[in-house]
Amino acid sequence: MSALSRVLTRVRPVGTAALRSACVAPSCVRPAHVTRSAPCSASVNIEDIDKQSSFTESLAEQLNFGNHAFAYSHKTSKELLRGLVVLHACAVDMLVNHSYKLLTFGERMLGEKLLGYAVAPFYNQFVAGDSEEEVAVVSRNLASVGVRLMVAPMLETDVGEGHDLEAMYRKNLDKTLHLIDALGEGGHLEAVRAVAEAMREAGEGRTLSAFTHPLEPLSLSPEDVQEVLDSLPRIYKLGERSVARDVVLAVDAEYTYTNPAINLLTLAMMTLFNAPTPIVWNTYQGYLKAGRENLCHDLRLVGGLEGVGFGAKVVRGAYLERERSRAHELGYPDPVNDTYNDTGLVYDSMVELMLREIKANPRSRSVIVASHNESSVRTAAQKLEKLQLDPQAGNVVFGQVYGMAENISVPLARSGFLVYKSVPYGSVAEVMPYLSRRANENRAVLKGARRERQLLTQELLSRILPNRSAPALQ
Repeated sequence: MSALSRVLTRVRPVGTAALRSACVAPSCVRPAHVTRSAPCSASVNIEDIDKQSSFTESLAEQLNFGNHAFAYSHKTSKELLRGLVVLHACAVDMLVNHSYKLLTFGERMLGEKLLGYAVAPFYNQFVAGDSEEEVAVVSRNLASVGVRLMVAPMLETDVGEGHDLEAMYRKNLDKTLHLIDALGEGGHLEAVRAVAEAMREAGEGRTLSAFTHPLEPLSLSPEDVQEVLDSLPRIYKLGERSVARDVVLAVDAEYTYTNPAINLLTLAMMTLFNAPTPIVWNTYQGYLKAGRENLCHDLRLVGGLEGVGFGAKVVRGAYLERERSRAHELGYPDPVNDTYNDTGLVYDSMVELMLREIKANPRSRSVIVASHNESSVRTAAQKLEKLQLDPQAGNVVFGQVYGMAENISVPLARSGFLVYKSVPYGSVAEVMPYLSRRANENRAVLKGARRERQLLTQELLSRILPNRSAPALQ
């Protein structure tokens, strides 16, 4: 029986009413501001596993993240030069800080078409295109080195005065459903900001309580609650179509004050559509002090539901500055880990927890190890080996951003691991504001791409001066 058939035979014939029921279950929500990590029962002890693996013994040992010739073999010299210039530009704080203003000014002075030419290097570096044909070209190029695409649709989020919200929601839904159909069986889709933007506004300026009804932390008005309920048919259609097309729907996390709503709806979707193969995956942020506890909470919740699968995308997180400043302004404990090393420890523990869960429940647990940190990626690969998990089974995959970290993605894929590139999909007007926001959120990652810039320089020099020898970075 195919994976798609297995999914379809286990999906219960439920509709919006069932989704609404799942959403109002009080046990589905977790506190937004928790600053400690609670113990979580482990399904499998890594130390109890025989360290001699019969089929993945040398995969992690083969990983070399410093071989520039290997990492960029699928790139043209023009693409390497563009990448070097773009990554250098993204490391300049002044340019990143004012990127949105520059885009707005440029569009006003040049018009959309000329602006498109001006920002083409950035667009082509990080975006697959705005047509299925362009995405197919990128997909084939990555497939040549064993890497796959995880597509992030660019959805309209303008909720300003006079804007027709229902028309906007319908347009976003149609666009996402079309993309799910285009991805076909076995694809990955990132559903960015799956909850109405009204929730974000309702959560601003409020300190959330851990002892309230699931919708009360956001202090929603009756109109806002109705808007949430009105969204359920649209969200249900997304899950239903994802199951029918066997496409994974990975829902992004946001700020701590909007995550309870996003988490609530995502868990409700899991109960309906992960039966038991994980189709809907939730995102968990390792830069939060409560990152591991949040993951443990949801694993226990789903573990108590018969026949429900659980998928997680584990990320470090991108909202450090905003979270810290907001905690200071409103006088609640800083939810972010104190140091970068602390975040690394939390992140690695979350990945290990998911790998143990997959060892115990291989058909109903899945994880995306989303990281540009070489140490965390290598650690995850080594633990996967110790647990004797099949790297090609599809329940453990690695993820990086398209346009970056080729030195991680390509060696991983060539060594036999499943690797996805997260890539935005849309026009210049749709994508560039998103990229501007992401650049601000991920400035630490962009500024920290020094090693990647070194590798790009080495590869370019090796092509220009083929007799020049330079040691590969380890």
